[in-house]
Amino acid sequence: MSNCKCDDSAPAASWSRSSETWSGGWGGPAVTFDFNRPPCSCTDGSLCVCDNPAHLFKDLGMTNTNRRNFSSPTYFAQWYTLAEGVNMVVPYTLILTLSDARTGSYTNMNSTVSTGFDPIGANGGWITAGKETISGCDKQSMQNASFTTELRFWFEYQGGEQFAFSGDDDAWVFVNRTLVVDLGGLHGREEGSFTLDASDGSAVVRAWNHYYDGINYTTTQGNNLKLGLKWGKVYEVAMFQAERNACGSNFGVTLKNFSKPKSICGSTCGDGIVAADEYCDDGVNTSTYNGCGPHCIPAPYCGDGKVQAPEEECDDGVNVSQYGGCGPGCKKGPTCGDGKVQSPWEDCDDGVNAGDYGKCGPGCHYGARCGDGVVQPEYEECDDGVFNGGNCRQDCKLIYIP
Repeated sequence: MSNCKCDDSAPAASWSRSSETWSGGWGGPAVTFDFNRPPCSCTDGSLCVCDNPAHLFKDLGMTNTNRRNFSSPTYFAQWYTLAEGVNMVVPYTLILTLSDARTGSYTNMNSTVSTGFDPIGANGGWITAGKETISGCDKQSMQNASFTTELRFWFEYQGGEQFAFSGDDDAWVFVNRTLVVDLGGLHGREEGSFTLDASDGSAVVRAWNHYYDGINYTTTQGNNLKLGLKWGKVYEVAMFQAERNACGSNFGVTLKNFSKPKSICGSTCGDGIVAADEYCDDGVNTSTYNGCGPHCIPAPYCGDGKVQAPEEECDDGVNVSQYGGCGPGCKKGPTCGDGKVQSPWEDCDDGVNAGDYGKCGPGCHYGARCGDGVVQPEYEECDDGVFNGGNCRQDCKLIYIP
């Protein structure tokens, strides 16, 4: 959304915001119904009658001379639904190209306002089936001109969206199931458009070179057409078009502001607040020990598995050892050789632990000594272990009886 609010909940970080630029194109899925005869033509009395007053849509384009419309709702019901033997479905994609990157405008109209529209082609639809021939007049190229088109797309309402159509013949545009643009009837190129208001969900509508408020057509702008749109909600635009003139077809669509560019929200490293995409942020980020480094990644710290002198004596990455390893704060914990007997891990600790007779041995366990039950000839005459004090004295010497 172009006006997104960056809020990681309190405290809010100092977010920077930039907007994406418009790019690429827009392809809208459409359905074209190809008829094996024009949907309604004054030359086809079986389908409709010229100047038929019973048309379904009231508009300024209908006059006594061009009221070539469907003769009944029954025939009109075939225009946008599959009717066996009458029409066939031809999938189509309406391609709009980016025309203004600043406003996000997409259109299929070129610089000469040309919108020649031939979605079926010279060899498609009923022509392929051999039940229809292409037509043309006034030195125009031959084309399949008896078809209707249905186009739908969804958008998130934020205000300022603009839709413009330029073409012929019948064209009806609905927003949220409300008829907005009504260009019904056989006519040359006509223009219709709507612009959604940014606050109240209404629309400024133009058709037949007039403004339309849902009831009246006026030459000056009056009330907007009320649509009841709610900001941020998703709505559908549906367009229905019919081409009933064999002398060519025009179908120009321009969309503006329907696909809002995204706002890119990023945190500001150095504001002293740790945001969701930062490991740390102390405001200066100079990589001092146990502080924060550039780009808001940790500086050397206790627990990174690397010994940082002189601040650390050790660092095994965990630093929770109670004996023989690295303890909290990257300080060495109790260990054999510190001259302190650590129970229950040590029997002795003289700080050297070389294993000399009567001294402490490696691993802070007793070495050879009197009382271990093993006679050390160099130092002992006897050794009864725990039984010393009998025939063998406590100092591992024999008792001599004169």
